[in-house]
Amino acid sequence: MNPHPPKDSGSGQDQALQIRGTSYLIVTLSGAHMYDDNGALTYPGPYLRRLNLPVLKGVEFLGEYEGRLTFGLTLDTSSRQATFNLTAPNRVVFDLYR
Repeated sequence: MNPHPPKDSGSGQDQALQIRGTSYLIVTLSGAHMYDDNGALTYPGPYLRRLNLPVLKGVEFLGEYEGRLTFGLTLDTSSRQATFNLTAPNRVVFDLYR
């Protein structure tokens, strides 16, 4: 497996993830914008975060294009995952199993 899978924020520009792993999860949030109506950032970062967890090795912001924010999750092993939404506050949860 290629240790650096291609990334594409939707703009057509492929690049490699900076954090190596054995599997990857690309997450795209539709209807999300990098800037609000006044031009202020809605996502200030971090843009790259290395982690030393059993499965999750890093998270990288890959880009924004036409109302879509894309993130790459670097995993140590290929694993099952579950995705769900929670409220108060609103958030998306990615449950990665060992």
